[in-house]
Amino acid sequence: MAITSHSTGKTRSGGSGSAFVDLSHEITSGATAYPGMQQPVLEDYISREKSREMYAPGTEFHSARLCLVGQSGTYLDVPFHRYADGYDLTRLDLRQVANVQACVIDTDEEEIGPECLAGRDLAGRAVLLRTGWSRHWGTDRYGNGHHPHLSAEAAALLTQAAPAVVGIDSLNIDGTHTGERPAHSLLLGAGIPLVEHLTHLAQLPSSGARFTAVPVKVSGTCRSTCTYSKPPRTRSGGWWEKASWRRRYHSRRQAKSHEIYYGSCPCGTTRSCSSGRRISSPR
Repeated sequence: MAITSHSTGKTRSGGSGSAFVDLSHEITSGATAYPGMQQPVLEDYISREKSREMYAPGTEFHSARLCLVGQSGTYLDVPFHRYADGYDLTRLDLRQVANVQACVIDTDEEEIGPECLAGRDLAGRAVLLRTGWSRHWGTDRYGNGHHPHLSAEAAALLTQAAPAVVGIDSLNIDGTHTGERPAHSLLLGAGIPLVEHLTHLAQLPSSGARFTAVPVKVSGTCRSTCTYSKPPRTRSGGWWEKASWRRRYHSRRQAKSHEIYYGSCPCGTTRSCSSGRRISSPR
């Protein structure tokens, strides 16, 4: 997930000019999935040693296999997550999640009320709730059920305000102490995608930034977990964001290519991987 400030704006650190801030958590093998769900598995599909048998002398590649559920790392929800007839990732309008003017809202409340949103121009914006909860990422406290979340009243007000996309830097945009999910129900019901588990929001100005969260385009899925990149001004379209993600992800793993499997997973598990569908989900 990446965000960039306007070229004439200022970051919270005081610097001026355009800057990119990666707002996503790194996905690591054996960790970083939603509590109670299967953790990601990253392994060699074709090792460098094996590839030497396939290519000319001096030529080698690495291909990895990544198996994960949709609720891994920082992810984006679309209506199909909540509603069987809601649109999936292939029908997501990129204008809702690419280069969208952001409005960052600060709050330290566990239950975020409508007063935090009142009087703000949120229509067509990327509304990012900055709670600071991401500092607990990787600890038991992060998923202990006391995370910041929208109240039902705030969710209703936000839905009426018609933002383009809504994000939060905590476990869930809803409270998890009951089985009700008013924020997911109202916002996704209105066609407004959600981004959960954001991080590094402290580096953003309250206004004057633009938000991009373009997911991998997979049919029949409601959630995507990956790292996003805002395209340069000279390019547009979803292919560039995905290409940027691949380059940055591969450079981290020193890999030439990666394969993400959807549906039944070749790694041997009997559960669906990266399908984005609910699998014994506590949500």
